[in-house]
Amino acid sequence: MNIGIFYICIGKYSCFFEEFYESAIKHLFKNDRKHFYVFTDNKEMIESNSFDNVSFIYFEDLGWPYNTLLRFKMFMTVKEDIKKYDYVYFFNANAMFVKDIDKCIIPTKGDIIVAKHFKYVNTKDKYEYPLDRNKKCWANVNWGEEGKHYIQACFFGATGKEFYNISNILSNEIDKDISKNIIAIWHDESYLNKYIINKEYTILDVSYVYPESLKLNYEINILMRNKERYFPLDSLRKQNTFVLNKIKVKISNQKPKVDIFVAKLLRKIGIYG
Repeated sequence: MNIGIFYICIGKYSCFFEEFYESAIKHLFKNDRKHFYVFTDNKEMIESNSFDNVSFIYFEDLGWPYNTLLRFKMFMTVKEDIKKYDYVYFFNANAMFVKDIDKCIIPTKGDIIVAKHFKYVNTKDKYEYPLDRNKKCWANVNWGEEGKHYIQACFFGATGKEFYNISNILSNEIDKDISKNIIAIWHDESYLNKYIINKEYTILDVSYVYPESLKLNYEINILMRNKERYFPLDSLRKQNTFVLNKIKVKISNQKPKVDIFVAKLLRKIGIYG
């Protein structure tokens, strides 16, 4: 098989690449052809590239949350390459492969594969999913229309054709929202969760997005390294205080506590799912 791997390491996140790459060579699709697309602002990494299977693509450091929100725009800069792969996967910068990973992340239902968010694995009431509820935002999900799962955006994959569709659609919709001064509540994760609603997909458990900072009752297949072992997260998120304040206002305006209270009442009287 021909496998594409998409990876973003902008700013301080470039410190994660070496271990990610080494673990991927050791454990990820060992018997298949794979090529890495690394989006970074680290010019030294780009200029000193000695890897035959890595393409470094320059992307400006726009600060948080844009470095994650605009990931689909980054992917579309190599749109001509995406469709040529059998499967394409995105992994967060802090991902590290602990065990051999190959057929277990190939979709068996639909053309998309995603993983459950560790915080919402046992959530029985879907109204507690932290979906976007701003009706002006493309990522908005109406009450009662939640999907089966809430997924974590640190990992997802699809056939080359479907990965192209995801990237193309979400890049365009995010651009439209930004032009209206709208940012979804959990950025790219909100858009991805909206996208998969009413679509067929394969769902993986938390062992494929296992957070290093927690002790959970799962084996570890893919470890999401604790970022705070490498640098304080505040140092990144304070880069854009203006944007952060806007996000706080946006979250406040969505009134999540009020919405959940109303949803609980509707559920009790049989109107809500």
